[in-house]
Amino acid sequence: KAVKPGWVFVAVKGSKVDGHTFIPDAIAAGAGLLIVETEFPGDERVRGVYQGVPYLRVADSRLALAHLSWANYDHPTVKFALVGITGTDEKTSSAQLTLSGLQACGHITGSVGTITYDIDKAKEPASLTTPGPEILAPLFERMVDAGVQTAVMEVSSHGLALNRVYGCNFRCVVFTNITRDHLDFHGSLEEYANAKLLLFSEVIANNPDTLGAVVNQDDPLYQRIVDVCPVPVVGFSLNPDSAAAIAPIKVHYGLDGIKGTLRTPWGNVSIDSKLIGKNNLKNIMTAIGVGGVLGHDITRFTAGVCQLDRIPGRLEAVSGKRNVNVFVDFAHTPDAITGVLSILKELAPNHPITAVFGAGGSRDAGKRPLMGRAAALLASKVVVTSDNPRAEDAKAIAAQIVAGIDELKEQGIATGEVIVETDRRLAIKLAIETAEDDEVIVILGKGHETTQDFGTRVIHFSDVEVAKEYLDS
Repeated sequence: KAVKPGWVFVAVKGSKVDGHTFIPDAIAAGAGLLIVETEFPGDERVRGVYQGVPYLRVADSRLALAHLSWANYDHPTVKFALVGITGTDEKTSSAQLTLSGLQACGHITGSVGTITYDIDKAKEPASLTTPGPEILAPLFERMVDAGVQTAVMEVSSHGLALNRVYGCNFRCVVFTNITRDHLDFHGSLEEYANAKLLLFSEVIANNPDTLGAVVNQDDPLYQRIVDVCPVPVVGFSLNPDSAAAIAPIKVHYGLDGIKGTLRTPWGNVSIDSKLIGKNNLKNIMTAIGVGGVLGHDITRFTAGVCQLDRIPGRLEAVSGKRNVNVFVDFAHTPDAITGVLSILKELAPNHPITAVFGAGGSRDAGKRPLMGRAAALLASKVVVTSDNPRAEDAKAIAAQIVAGIDELKEQGIATGEVIVETDRRLAIKLAIETAEDDEVIVILGKGHETTQDFGTRVIHFSDVEVAKEYLDS
């Protein structure tokens, strides 16, 4: 539909739709050149021309699209510093903290991520966490035109597996962690891990300007990254006794934030952040690592990192008239749910905790009972609801989550109350209206999202807005 006269049409084979089927439409729209993987029948082509339009057959049309896109826009990512962040969790938080540090150092910044694409102070809604090169190349060209000095990009496993970031010139790359997710696409955790490794083994292997990698040394994938990474690796760890380059010397955690001192290769730094929990300490260390690798003044950069007091949908506190502690978080994997609930349980050990969550439809179904188990092990009460059901039945998804909880109940491990309410608004209302004073409620799964996808319709829905409404009612 986007083809105009004289344009190049690249036929890409997708998981559901094959772009080759749209070649007649592209020709009708005036395409001047076709890039294909599949040869045309002999009687329909003559010396590289099909129906009067020249074509080139390539082994991988996605790679061809990347080469064409970057060349057409004069390789914009060599004109500023680009940071790439990959991992299952904490990409957005690490990116936002990194941007805060960069801005404190006076840099004009850009970003490509889950929530928005930003060029300096201008924001536009994100279509994909990591879009293809036909979108990235003109987006980065606009950043060059706006004077952007450093951009931070979230790099998804889909983006790596589908060559969406091939041709990006990264100055620094980051790995946060890996836990079970996206197995509906990758097939296995090993293939998922292999996709993440591509950023270090292949993408930056073609980047002569890459200065270093910042990697979570507490993650099992750490050594595999070190083994394939062609640039120096700066590790970070929550363990003060680890050999990691970045680690805490002394840290205090509270519901009011994180305070303490970190060691880094560029000297010790003090932190005083309003963000809560060990996961955010990891994100702070990640950002500081990027600042150090890029050569910024580490004290000034760290001060900028600590200025960020809110990350939308990432353990975001929601306040209102009622004396209830409500948090909204994007956690949507078993490990992420365990991580968030562990943080809250540690920070509020004498407070009951209610977890409200569902699971996305048309995605990895195998993680649903595991998500239920993770919540039931740590929460006093579990309210199972809908997430983005998409083409699936919300009640069927909820039943799969509850099946995991029932296994624990049969073993006598989980004893808390379990409620099923597939209307997400009513589930949040129920949790807040039945809460005790000082109870902790965490609404999981959708985080920053402002819509709910039911397959045939998409409605406006914000966990933060709904929680605020019932806290004030």
